[in-house]
Amino acid sequence: MLKRIYDILFAFKEYVLLVILLAVSVGLIASNDRPQIRAIRSVTVGVLGSAQNLIGIVPNYFNLRSENRILREQNLTLSEEVNRLREARLENIRLRRMLGLRDTSSTRYIAARVIGKSLQLLRNTITINIGERDGVHPLMPVVTERGLVGKVVATSRGYAVAHLLLHRDMRVSGQV
Repeated sequence: MLKRIYDILFAFKEYVLLVILLAVSVGLIASNDRPQIRAIRSVTVGVLGSAQNLIGIVPNYFNLRSENRILREQNLTLSEEVNRLREARLENIRLRRMLGLRDTSSTRYIAARVIGKSLQLLRNTITINIGERDGVHPLMPVVTERGLVGKVVATSRGYAVAHLLLHRDMRVSGQV
């Protein structure tokens, strides 16, 4: 058995060596934080983001009918909620004026689509389809309607990579 494995490894020794060297190179690049390496990472994020975006289109095509039905139902529910929230907002404005309070909300959100995800043990990341040209930069929060889910760690012109809350390097301050 070991002889057979040895023969296979010997027959493909160039490829085995290439894989080992590539793994070491990727490991060294990932652990380095110099500006030149950040530039390489940015280009890599862009290339991989483009590839994941193209690959992500194919499976979605087959689920369009069921997804469309679900989205229509959500649209109706959300339309009702929007109407309720508009009324509550108007009431809130009237009450604030009566009390002499001013509005302090100025948060700006940028919508994005997840085009790739890596859910490895303690290294959960996502790739999203927005980047530097959309105003995204490292350390920006990633949120959903339910709250914080992560932070951006790398960007390219049109894509960004974010660590999720379960990523081992993720740190968040909070107040209770």
